[in-house]
Amino acid sequence: MQLMRRAALDGVELDSIDNRILIQAIDESAGKDQVTAVPLGGIDGSRVTGQRRDWLDVTVRFTINEKSYHPEDRDAVLDKVKKWAAKGGVLTVNYKTGKQLNVICAQQPGAGDLATRQGYAIVFRAYGVPYWEDASATSVTLDQGDSGEGTLTMGGSAESIGEVLIRNVSGETINTLSVTVNGREMSFAGLGLANNGYLTIDHVEAGGRLVKRARIGTASVLDKLTGADEFFLQIGGNAVSYEAEGDVIVTVSAKGRYA
Repeated sequence: MQLMRRAALDGVELDSIDNRILIQAIDESAGKDQVTAVPLGGIDGSRVTGQRRDWLDVTVRFTINEKSYHPEDRDAVLDKVKKWAAKGGVLTVNYKTGKQLNVICAQQPGAGDLATRQGYAIVFRAYGVPYWEDASATSVTLDQGDSGEGTLTMGGSAESIGEVLIRNVSGETINTLSVTVNGREMSFAGLGLANNGYLTIDHVEAGGRLVKRARIGTASVLDKLTGADEFFLQIGGNAVSYEAEGDVIVTVSAKGRYA
């Protein structure tokens, strides 16, 4: 049966694991946003000192199309659902084309009275990136040289985190270079980036948080890095530039995020 609402984890549709599963609703909660502010002395108003999003929940509600006098069959279907949901993964839904959400399973469905027809719910929670984001990144590759600049234009409706790929094409080892996005600069010294080698600045989700990496091959070079902690990409145009002691090819990319 082709359902109006469909949900998948890592490309596996929930209703594909058993044809008795009927998705009834996909409820997207508002993100758990936090704003901190301090008073403006003796005048009205406050000054915002911080703003962040802690998590985002998506609840998938479904029922099991099985006779009430077959509770053992209903239980077997529910076990399949719990196995599907257990590890979380990349959540996609059919009405958000090209968007995804990296989630854990925050709450498995309760069985209730299996001899009674009822609805069930799975709660998925996104921690590391608590936004729907584009499945594919938007990128800009700057002109080859020892310096360059350009613009990366982002879609979405929320600030994104940038990533960088740098290839050394100078014919020599490069030890110093810097990349700047919207005035925030990351600089490397003592890098030892060999000719035709790649420096990658990217992220991995670990323990429910997004962790920055800077690597040449598999070797971390975070100890060579100074300056900005992250590159923040705004909706619309973003100024990007680089400087290096030899010719490089620099690509800056990010996935659009949706609040």
